[in-house]
Amino acid sequence: MPVKKVQQSVPTGVVAPSPVRPPPPWVPPRPAPPVPAEDLVEYPSEDGIPMASSVKHALWMIACFQTLAHWFRDRLNVFVGIDLLVFYERGKKKASVAPDVFVSFGVPMRDLPSYKVWEAGKPPDVVWEFGSQSTVKGDAGEKKEKYRRMGVREYWLVDTYGKYHERRVQGFALVNGDYVELPWEEGSDGTVTVWSPAL
Repeated sequence: MPVKKVQQSVPTGVVAPSPVRPPPPWVPPRPAPPVPAEDLVEYPSEDGIPMASSVKHALWMIACFQTLAHWFRDRLNVFVGIDLLVFYERGKKKASVAPDVFVSFGVPMRDLPSYKVWEAGKPPDVVWEFGSQSTVKGDAGEKKEKYRRMGVREYWLVDTYGKYHERRVQGFALVNGDYVELPWEEGSDGTVTVWSPAL
């Protein structure tokens, strides 16, 4: 007796299953590239040194920071820092300095635990140090030399108590790799005025 073939049709709206394909051959994943040794360094967010040596010292620092932050409030690409560790050599956590106040142009203002020059893409542009009995020698010597080597465009020494430096305010501009003192004027009332080209 002949067998009649029955052709089965797929109902309308139903997608016919595609033929099953074997899975691709297993390929072992590539190992992650090694992390550079300098990226394994944990950089501290504080150096254990008090922010200021006295109330007056702290108030001058805060006033400078608040003035600059307010002045640049509408410019999101200007970073203003206060007593923040600045690391200037990648992989060396001891290669650091903590400016009292600093400004860096072209760097977005945000909350940072520290300022890393290689991440920011540049060193600070302007740095202020407010002198006190315990910091005055370092501000005019070791710190000034660090800022010069880093390429900080302007360095400002402010004599908080008016008895440590030759003048209450001294500004230095980086010219051909060396700091040159900015011109200053003294008013009839003894007020010293120094103009900042960077600002």
